Amino acid sequence: MQQFSLQLLHRKVQFTACGFFPLDFTLLYSIVGAVTTYLVILIQFQLSFSNTDIKHNVTSSNYTHVLETSLN
Repeated sequence: MQQFSLQLLHRKVQFTACGFFPLDFTLLYSIVGAVTTYLVILIQFQLSFSNTDIKHNVTSSNYTHVLETSLN
């Protein structure tokens, strides 16, 4: 029993996903990096679209104002 215990202590335990890749901290770092990159890109697009909407609304309201002024 003591010899078996020593063998377990010196053996490296590695968890894998069906043998395809190891499940360790490198996988966790990769997932966190990918999610962070995706969120940064998503936020940039969101800000870009909101700025476009603001510019479009300002342009539309200015056009409406000019049109109303010219009709009066």
